[in-house]
Amino acid sequence: MFRTNNSKMPLFKKSIKLLKFLVRNRSEEAVVCPEIEKLTNPVSIKSQGLKPYSDIPGPRPIPILGNTWRLLPVIGQYDISDVAKLSTLFYQEYGKIVKLSGLVGRPDLLFVYDADEIEKVYRREGPTPFRPSMPCLVKYKSEVRKDFFGREGGVVGVHGEPWKTFRTKVQKPILQLHTVRKYVEPIEAVTNDFIQRMTEMQDDNGEMPDDFDNEIHKWALECIGRVSLDVRLGCLDSNLSPDSEALKIIEAAKYALRNIAILELRFPFWRYLPTSLWTRYVKNMDYFVE
Repeated sequence: MFRTNNSKMPLFKKSIKLLKFLVRNRSEEAVVCPEIEKLTNPVSIKSQGLKPYSDIPGPRPIPILGNTWRLLPVIGQYDISDVAKLSTLFYQEYGKIVKLSGLVGRPDLLFVYDADEIEKVYRREGPTPFRPSMPCLVKYKSEVRKDFFGREGGVVGVHGEPWKTFRTKVQKPILQLHTVRKYVEPIEAVTNDFIQRMTEMQDDNGEMPDDFDNEIHKWALECIGRVSLDVRLGCLDSNLSPDSEALKIIEAAKYALRNIAILELRFPFWRYLPTSLWTRYVKNMDYFVE
């Protein structure tokens, strides 16, 4: 006879009920773009001589679990922690436009690999683009640390009219020519340091190390610090101490970027239960705030 830990059964049953709720309300959880009607309306499609949205290639969802199962550990097909690799696989298998549909709690994801088509997408967005926000970032800003962020969702956290309002406030100062000129020399100095760092890292064949992407992160973070905080963070130092603030910032930024996809594209239990990944994500984000 199998024995179970009775103390864990309530949590287990609660998780099962939550999973059923998420699957049952998948279409309600997902944000639907108002423009999708134009893509799915048969009359509109026929009059314009277009192919229907349903014809876009991509992984085929299965009943109930959709395509979410493909992103799960062990049984899944794709490693969602590496979105760049996933995107490359989609391009190789399906071509210049790929649809990832049937995601629990998320609208469809559309991958476009043609530069001309990408330009058309951006030009047709208008002044109030519809870009579904990152739910985990929105939850963190609007609920967990509302005391710090208030009502400011930021460019990433909102879309539509709120996005336009926020963008209007920040684009005027940052897009002025004299503002750009002010940071040409500081950014050039950071970049020259990065180039020097690259020459030091080259092997005998002139190749960069396998973890060179980490160095690019350091360069980007150093540029951001120089522009937004008007300080050098020291990210490009060749011998960063594990306890240095610069390295802690780098690791925190990497953790946030690499786990957003996991939080948002797998089953979103974190919206209702404080999962271990969500708890670590919050602690990581608090590092930037505090």
